[in-house]
Amino acid sequence: MGIDAKERIIHNLLEKGYSLNSAKYYGSHIYDEWYGKLKDDFTLEEKKWAYSKGYLAERAKIFQLNESNYKDYINDEDYYILDPIDPVTKRLVDGKLTIHYTIGGKYPEYMPIYYAWIDENSRVIQLDDNIPLAGKIDIKSYLEVLLDKVGIVAIKPLAGAGGIGFLKLEKIIGGGYLANGKNIDSLQEIVPSIDSMYVVTEYIKQCKEFDAIWKDSAATLRVIALNIDQETKVFVSYVRFGTNVSKGACNLTSGGVAAPFDWETGYFYGDYYRYLKYCQNGEFKVSKHPDSGVSIQGKQIPHFDKVKNLVNDLSRYLAVHKYFGFDIIITDEGAKICEINSHPSIDYEQLMHGGIWKRNDEVSDFFRNKLKEKKGEESFVFIPDEFNN
Repeated sequence: MGIDAKERIIHNLLEKGYSLNSAKYYGSHIYDEWYGKLKDDFTLEEKKWAYSKGYLAERAKIFQLNESNYKDYINDEDYYILDPIDPVTKRLVDGKLTIHYTIGGKYPEYMPIYYAWIDENSRVIQLDDNIPLAGKIDIKSYLEVLLDKVGIVAIKPLAGAGGIGFLKLEKIIGGGYLANGKNIDSLQEIVPSIDSMYVVTEYIKQCKEFDAIWKDSAATLRVIALNIDQETKVFVSYVRFGTNVSKGACNLTSGGVAAPFDWETGYFYGDYYRYLKYCQNGEFKVSKHPDSGVSIQGKQIPHFDKVKNLVNDLSRYLAVHKYFGFDIIITDEGAKICEINSHPSIDYEQLMHGGIWKRNDEVSDFFRNKLKEKKGEESFVFIPDEFNN
C-alpha cells in the first residue's frame, strides 16, 4: 500500500507538469504526511486545509497559516512546479563537479582545491592534486596517499542534497581515521559508500568566529539571489550551523540550525531556526545554539565584504542563469564557494525573510511571471481519495 501510494502521488505530479526531480522530492513529502512517518503529526483537518491551499501540512504549521495570511507565501504546489526555473543553464551551476570547470578558471580564489573525481565505474580521476600516481588506482589506496599528504578532505556525492552522503575524512596522528568524527581503523570501511560519482575536495576550514559557535562541522552561508536585468538581487541570506544531531553536516534537513542575517549590513537578526521534526516542544525558533548555547545576537558575518564580492562576481559571470542558491564557507582569510543550487529550498527561508507574495517587488514579480509561463491559473490540490470524504 505504501509503495503504491508513493508511486501514485509521484505519477499524479508528473501528469500535472512537475519535473521528475520535483515530483520525487515533493511527492515524498506528501507521502510522509499522509501515509508515512509524519502521518500522525497533523490531524486530518489540518492536512485537508493545508493541501487545499497548496501547502504541505508542516509548512502551514510553521508559517501559522490561516485564511487571512496564506496568500503571503509562495506555496509548495507552485514553488516545486517551477523547477527548473532555468532549464537550459541549470547544468552550469548545479553539479558539484561542473562548477569546478565553470568557475575555477575565472575565479580560483573562490574555489576549494578539487583533488579527484570518482566516476560511475569507481575510477579515480585526478584533478588539481599533483600526487604522482601511475595507471589505475583503487579508491582506498588513493585516499591513503592523499590523506598522508593533506590530512583532511571532503567527499561529496554528485547528486546529493541536504548534506546526505557528505563525508569529512581525516587522518589521525598515530594511526586510524575519522569519518564524520567517527573512528574507523581502515578506509575500506567507508569505500562502499563512495564507490561512484563522488568528488574529493579540499576540506575548507571555517573561520574562528564560527568555530566559537559550533566547531564540529563547517558552517555554510546560504544566499539566494536573482539576476534581474543583469543586476544581482539577494532576497534570502542566512548561515547554517551544525549540531549534535547533524553530525558532519550543517543542513537543516540533517538537524542543523539557521541564523538569518541582513544582506545590507551582514548583522544577524538574533535567533536560530531549525526544522520542526528536530524541535523540542515545537519550538523551531530559539535564541541560543541548541548545543553550544552561544547567542548570535549582535554578531556580524566575518569578511562580509568578500562574501558580497563573491556573490556579485559569480552572479555576473554566470549572467545567463537567473536564479541562484549560493552555499559559501567563511575562512579566516575570506570566502569560498561550496556549491550552487539552481532551485534552493524556500520554506524556512520565507519564515525568516518574509513571504514572497507579501514583498510586492521585483522578486515577487519574477516568480509571478514564471508561474504564468508554467501553469497559468491552474491549481493542483492533492488529497488522497480515501481521505476526501
